[in-house]
Amino acid sequence: ELKEETGLVATKFQLLNVFSGPEFLFTYPNKDKVYTVPVLYKAIDVSGNLSMNDKESLELKYFGLDEIPECEPRAYHILAWMKENKIV
Repeated sequence: ELKEETGLVATKFQLLNVFSGPEFLFTYPNKDKVYTVPVLYKAIDVSGNLSMNDKESLELKYFGLDEIPECEPRAYHILAWMKENKIV
């Protein structure tokens, strides 16, 4: 996924957390609901150039943890966990 969506390559990944629970309920526009189970990894020894290689992204850019633009609610739970655990 990393290379496919960003053009970047990592030589190693570190598993940081697996998230679940009611805060990860997602409702699609057609009202279908699913519980997602996001898995967070830290990419190590990243190389390459950011480039959009799919039709899913509008823009790719690095952000500091406190500079991340508005995102969907599930992401805020992950970002809060990262801050609490001093991941970045």
